Amino acid sequence: MMCETVCPAHCIYIVATEHPNPEIEKVPERFDIDLGKCVFCGYCVEACPEDAIRMDTGILEFSAYDRQSMVYTKDTLLALDPAGPNGVPTSPVPIAPSRRPR
Repeated sequence: MMCETVCPAHCIYIVATEHPNPEIEKVPERFDIDLGKCVFCGYCVEACPEDAIRMDTGILEFSAYDRQSMVYTKDTLLALDPAGPNGVPTSPVPIAPSRRPR
């Protein structure tokens, strides 16, 4: 997984597993990105051979009340709706209960 290797901030964590289809090499069993550490350099976007990482979503607000809430898992990222035809995101970043004001 090249995006994890190229990341200068070491904010991407990937655990790879074998795919049941022998023609597909590996798939991420776990994909976590810590946006609290990310420097938004874009190296991961350039290194990704599948175009799975994007920085042009239009989602600009990433805030949290604790550090753990800045870690986005594969399930959290897959829960986002795709952008519309005009490129505007159709769903905001999901806000975990731990990120809500107390």
